[in-house]
Amino acid sequence: MTRAQGAAAAAALSLVLGLQRRTVDAMEAVARVAGDDTPMRATHWLRDGGRIGGGVRWGVGDTPIFDRASVNVSQVHYDDEPGRQLASATALSTIIHPANPHAPSVRLHVSWTQSRRGRHYWRMMADLDPSIAQSTDAAAFEARLRAVAGPHYDEAAQQGARYFWIPALGRHRGVAHFYLEAFDRHRRVRGRGRTDPGFGGRSRRARLRAASPLSPRRGPASDRRRARRGP
Repeated sequence: MTRAQGAAAAAALSLVLGLQRRTVDAMEAVARVAGDDTPMRATHWLRDGGRIGGGVRWGVGDTPIFDRASVNVSQVHYDDEPGRQLASATALSTIIHPANPHAPSVRLHVSWTQSRRGRHYWRMMADLDPSIAQSTDAAAFEARLRAVAGPHYDEAAQQGARYFWIPALGRHRGVAHFYLEAFDRHRRVRGRGRTDPGFGGRSRRARLRAASPLSPRRGPASDRRRARRGP
């Protein structure tokens, strides 16, 4: 698999690969504490035979702790296709569906995009989506995000409320939302101020800690609880 050229794309890939490793290790540790030693397994994939990139997805499913869970890293680039506006896109996406319905699902996404015209930016998303809502989970999730995002949190929460709204159902997906679009080191969201290039990594690590509802206190799911959760 070929990787994107350029220092920024290489740094972004190193960051998301590191975060992927931390995520997988943390999820396996949670499962072990609860008595489940099932490891997550890696699946490598290629885009156009690896010519323009690819990635690796770590996944596990149908265990006492995780109904389904995956942590995917990808990097796609067009270094040998100068006519394309997109130069490269590097991303980490995580979906965690616990088997226990009292533990909420978590979705996390961090991506770095570069265009031919030199524009580059982060996109960061997170949402907490419980089967059985508990206010303490949402409060803990939001507190972690607010702590790391600081002055960016209110903008991210507002964008998240818009992004995760489902008009056809008249409600949001999930109970806690975070979304930053077009976030780069030269501009804050929507062109205000100056950003920190390390913010993407810190934000992601905070969102991992914010997934505290996955702690072993929720334990494995019984067959009855699995049936209650549904497909």
